[in-house]
Amino acid sequence: RLIADRGDDAGLKRAMELYARAEANGSAYGAYDLGWVYVHRLRDAVNALPHFERAVELGAYDAYWDIASLYYGGELISQDLEKAFGYYSLGAERGDADCIAALGIMYYYGQGTAEDRKKAVEHFKKGAFLGNASAMINLAKCHLTKSVKKAVELYTEAAKESAEAAYDLALMYMSGDGVEKDAATAIGWLGKAADGGNTDAMFDLAELYDRGEQVPKDDALAFRYYKLAADGGDANAMFNVGLCYFNGQGHEKDYAAAK
Repeated sequence: RLIADRGDDAGLKRAMELYARAEANGSAYGAYDLGWVYVHRLRDAVNALPHFERAVELGAYDAYWDIASLYYGGELISQDLEKAFGYYSLGAERGDADCIAALGIMYYYGQGTAEDRKKAVEHFKKGAFLGNASAMINLAKCHLTKSVKKAVELYTEAAKESAEAAYDLALMYMSGDGVEKDAATAIGWLGKAADGGNTDAMFDLAELYDRGEQVPKDDALAFRYYKLAADGGDANAMFNVGLCYFNGQGHEKDYAAAK
């Protein structure tokens, strides 16, 4: 994969040759990585699927998640929720936490199967037990109406690796929704979520520093977080970055950049 990640066409071609040779010699992860290249580098699901299927045959059962996700997302191939459910189920039978968590979502919303909230919660619990952050978050949401304490425990555990969970915790502490209102704790979780790539957290932090709410006003930090959120695709942040450049707020005036 080091060669494949080089970015040039020659490197990619060479990597695919090596993966194909490894697959021909019975390497499960040679087949898996070849499928990965087709999806993530060539955006070609049709040619990826046979390699993922071969990976499964050779024992790389995490390829079930990749196959299911292609059918679930419907971006590179036609969406087929029943096939997605079937492949997630196969992965879940092999103990794949990601597949178990995904099944929980499908049961919860009745996607590719009959809606069954009880089974959804069961799968969220299984996934959470296996350490899956997505399952923990969804289980926490299910607990919010019953036990906020348990929900916070799950969010806190999930936040170790999930920016989404950290952001949800921040909102709870900022609003006092089910927990004691604590701006300092909320800002700490916002920072963790922002560090994890959550653009909503970046924008919220930027606004706090911009307005001097809950934190001392800091134009430089406001600009920094607006810029990070803008780079992540947040349209409101892009507008605010433009204003910062135009007004020289947190950054030198730069009318060209403002445009």
